[in-house]
Amino acid sequence: MFFLIHCRFFGENPSYQSLFPSLKDIPLSEIRGNKKVLAHATNVLYVITSLVDNLDDPEVLVEMLKKQGLNHGKKGIDHSMFVNLGVVIVRVLQNKLGSQMDSFATEAWKKTYGVIVSVVDQGLKDAKSA
Repeated sequence: MFFLIHCRFFGENPSYQSLFPSLKDIPLSEIRGNKKVLAHATNVLYVITSLVDNLDDPEVLVEMLKKQGLNHGKKGIDHSMFVNLGVVIVRVLQNKLGSQMDSFATEAWKKTYGVIVSVVDQGLKDAKSA
């Protein structure tokens, strides 16, 4: 599913792809099935797994999210891009889960992702001041 999210994210926001050095030269028509995109999606899954593994330690969780913001901010990725990623994630979940992704679940995902982005924003701000 993370591969699908990446494909849709770059498909809907083609200019973002150039911010990822290992992905910038891949034609949009070749994104689906590309091993570099799959590798990046796998790295994202690893980060998400690490975040879930630390749900019981909010201080570590916050530091991990701020680090993601710092790392992405250094590459020119900004708040609006994270917001757009959230839109794509919710849409993919709605498509994949169908009626299971009802309005309650959709709002829960949006709120949760909003909290995540608010913490990531702290790292993005740190990247701007570095």
